[in-house]
Amino acid sequence: MGNLLSAGMYRLLRSKVFYVGILAMIFLEVWVISNSRQGSYFVEGLESQNLFSFNMFVPLGLAVFCGLFIGEEHTSNALRNQLIVGHSKAKVYLANLLLSALAGLSYFAVSAVSGLLFGLATGSELQFEALELGCFFFLSLCAVLGAASLSALLANLFTSRSMGVVVSLLLAIGLLFFAGNLSNTMSEPETIPQYRPIEQLIGDTTTLVYAADPTLPEVPNPAYPQGAWRVILEFLWNFLPACQGTRLTEVSITAEAFFPLLGYAALFIVLTTAAGLAIFQRKDVK
Repeated sequence: MGNLLSAGMYRLLRSKVFYVGILAMIFLEVWVISNSRQGSYFVEGLESQNLFSFNMFVPLGLAVFCGLFIGEEHTSNALRNQLIVGHSKAKVYLANLLLSALAGLSYFAVSAVSGLLFGLATGSELQFEALELGCFFFLSLCAVLGAASLSALLANLFTSRSMGVVVSLLLAIGLLFFAGNLSNTMSEPETIPQYRPIEQLIGDTTTLVYAADPTLPEVPNPAYPQGAWRVILEFLWNFLPACQGTRLTEVSITAEAFFPLLGYAALFIVLTTAAGLAIFQRKDVK
């Protein structure tokens, strides 16, 4: 295992894909915060200026990195050679997983540090207390490790490097879109006000508009998920790293949700690692 990690670290530190990913993470973090400083966001704290937006970008960077970095072992027959010299499939998989996690930690670190330095240097201030800020960063770290675990799983399943990159990247993008839509769904109120028509004079024209009537009782919101469907959505909302990243980016996590989310993040890493090991053990390495 040590030899595999040493050889992997040697490759990692000389990987152009790894360093391009680092530069991309820094650029995206600074660019997003810079754009968020426009309008009303400028008067809010740095946390509300998309400081945690790297949770949206790091999974994309990891999908590309793992697909290319791990996929290279398939195309160059390095994986087969590792097995021939006596390394087990489990050790090979875990070594690749640890290298993927290390890449994810690097992307996380450069994004967080560059975002903090840029925001503070340009006049923004932090509103969170030190403990709350630390909790957000720690949850972000767990979400990044979950994304690394999923990316490593997919990259180890495909013999074709290009196929692994495409599938991993498409899945990462799809999960981000799913998380964004789920965010809108989970933020729906349980009840909504009733509206009634009101005639409003605009210039010389009388227009009929609908306005909320506070005198009428609120009615159930048809867009609010209920029953078993809501239980499923809440589980995905807590379980998937993309959903955790979206909630962190939106700074919509309460103090009561911190520890449950840590448990969900650990569960995701354990399940994806176990699934990856089980599938990779059955994989026919030519």
